[in-house]
Amino acid sequence: EIAVLDAVTEIYAMDPPGVTYDTALALIALAAHDERLHARHIRLLADTLIDWQSGGWGYPDGGDLSNTQYAALGLWAASRAGLEVPVSVWRELFSALGTYRSKSGGFSYSGGTDSTGSMTTAGIGTLAICTNGLRSAHALGGKEEKRAAEWIQKGLEWLAQNFSVTKNPQNGAWHYYYLYGLERMGALADVTLVGEHDWYREGAEFLVGAQRSDGGWCEGRGQSNVLSTCFALLFLKRATRPVTAAPTPGASKRAGILARDALVRVIATGEDPLTLWIEGFADEVLERLEWQNEAGRGLHIRRVSYFADGEQIVSVEGKAGEPA
Repeated sequence: EIAVLDAVTEIYAMDPPGVTYDTALALIALAAHDERLHARHIRLLADTLIDWQSGGWGYPDGGDLSNTQYAALGLWAASRAGLEVPVSVWRELFSALGTYRSKSGGFSYSGGTDSTGSMTTAGIGTLAICTNGLRSAHALGGKEEKRAAEWIQKGLEWLAQNFSVTKNPQNGAWHYYYLYGLERMGALADVTLVGEHDWYREGAEFLVGAQRSDGGWCEGRGQSNVLSTCFALLFLKRATRPVTAAPTPGASKRAGILARDALVRVIATGEDPLTLWIEGFADEVLERLEWQNEAGRGLHIRRVSYFADGEQIVSVEGKAGEPA
């Protein structure tokens, strides 16, 4: 917890960051930490991204699909935190995404024919965010929806033909960046299979086998590094929430039991599908049930069962041999 608060303090010291990546990631981090506590700073960062938009996004000058996908992720996080993103932002982004498509159906960094796995997953995921933003604002026209579905389908076909989890297809570099893009695409566009490939199972098997003896990950040879390790952990955790769980204007963004003194803090968001998770436990529960010499590491969870109207609707197995 102290490390997280130190990181939050560092983000505030950037005020605001000077490039798209930093601004978007700072926004995502603050929204994930506490969207209510950081509401003013989230708005500042979102307004900064909106000011920098020129179709897509660059550094902030220029424009490329990599910066554009992170700006879109940042604005999506802002919208989930309750900030209204103007419809014009999503419309402009939608138009810009078409410039990064190639005739093969994939997506490239700056437009053209050099499609890669990392950029194609970025294009598909960003399309899902963009169309959801327009749909939530009741501004998605039939032609736009049809075009987006076609672009996503063509992109998935390109990925199926070039699929790999051991490298970034048609590039080779930025391997772990690509894997996290694959995870984001899977959640944002609701993709379970790429062609005949179970992308998560194959990716997870690769990452488990590629973990270094020091616990981290790294491209090529050498010591593990923070960037590759973060991408690997985010993939394994399936950290991206489905875009379909985003709130609609005027609707309740989240519901749940959030009081700090609640024995179990539960959050639910979205409608179809509903995303439901345990956010945490009261201090008295942790003090009573954490194992000796494991203070601060969490409970040992054997099983979590959810009930509706007295009927069990799902049961999720835990790992009772280790703290959650």
